[in-house]
Amino acid sequence: MARENWHLEKKVPITLLIIMVGNIFCGVWFASGLCSDTTNMKKQIDMIQQTLDTRGKIGEQYFTRLDRLEVRFDGFEKMQADMSDNIKTIMNRQYNDNRRVK
Repeated sequence: MARENWHLEKKVPITLLIIMVGNIFCGVWFASGLCSDTTNMKKQIDMIQQTLDTRGKIGEQYFTRLDRLEVRFDGFEKMQADMSDNIKTIMNRQYNDNRRVK
């Protein structure tokens, strides 16, 4: 069996060839559009990731500041309790001194 070379016969309508070339062109165009969309989505994902990382760092800074404020506030509460005890002691002494004087 002899190997025959591929060839196009004149019986094939030109419109069929035009449609086939058009389909190939549209397929390549669609694929390039998908590639472009994918590239844009990757850029957007990277930007969103950077934004989230930045916000996370800022959030960590705020939590650190809140922790410091809590420590200071606890110190103020202890100071207030000590001052209240001191005031009560002073008032009791004055009351007792006034009772002794009368």
